[in-house]
Amino acid sequence: MFKNLNLGLKLGLGFGCLILIAAVLGGVAIYNMLMVSEDSRQLAEEFVPEVGIANDLERVVLLTMYAVRGYSLSESEAFWTEGRKRLEETEADLRKAKAHADKYPRLVKLKKDVETASEGVAVYDGLVNETRRLVVAMTENRTAMDGAAAVFMKNCEDFLDSQHVALGRELDSGATTATIAERVRKIDMVNDIIHLCNSVRIRNFKSQAMRNPEVMRAAVDDFTHMREKYDTIKVVTRQSDNLRQLENIRASGDAYAEAMRRFMANFEALGELNVQRNSAAQAVLTAAQNTATAGVEAT
Repeated sequence: MFKNLNLGLKLGLGFGCLILIAAVLGGVAIYNMLMVSEDSRQLAEEFVPEVGIANDLERVVLLTMYAVRGYSLSESEAFWTEGRKRLEETEADLRKAKAHADKYPRLVKLKKDVETASEGVAVYDGLVNETRRLVVAMTENRTAMDGAAAVFMKNCEDFLDSQHVALGRELDSGATTATIAERVRKIDMVNDIIHLCNSVRIRNFKSQAMRNPEVMRAAVDDFTHMREKYDTIKVVTRQSDNLRQLENIRASGDAYAEAMRRFMANFEALGELNVQRNSAAQAVLTAAQNTATAGVEAT
């Protein structure tokens, strides 16, 4: 059939086939270029920003944890300010991540992890506020202990001074041996009370420095011995001023002991809170890491 065609027609058909083949190849090339273009767009607009957002979130969460943990341990206002600032940045990064996930429905992993991270940050925020409350309460407990200790020592010293004055007067007047012995016994018992209070305060400071509430808990037991000595001295005390001083000693000692108990309760609650706070932050970190991993795999 083709043998009967003249040369011009044969050349025309040949060129037509070449043109058709070129057109098909061109179409395939254009299609492939369009596909690559779409992949490039997804890479540039979806996946790479997704990884960046996840990494930013992970970084700021770690900085937040560092600052809040520093505040919990040191009670420094600088750490508190830094922690709140970083937490606000965390929330801003989450809003940015949510907006990105909403804009690109293909990023289902990001959308899911943003929800998980948002829940974790909400829990963490509440725990951070509770951390603040406990640290403030512990500061108030220390103030109460210092105030009670000042009243305690002032009245002990006043009582002791009055007993020394009375002892000198009794020695000068030739008082009986029994009278002098009773006076010396009261002086000794007040000194015992002072020594017990000093021991309690030293162990209180040691407990806070070592972050070991058991040391403070053992020190609180000494207040029982103090009360026994108050009662013994009170039986042989007759002057109204001295009785008032003893009552102030007892009341301030009880106030100091109560402030110590409150401090221990707040300190132990803070320790438990640290664990809960780290757990909540870890959930956010895991979500950010999962998103970053998914974004890298997609890339």
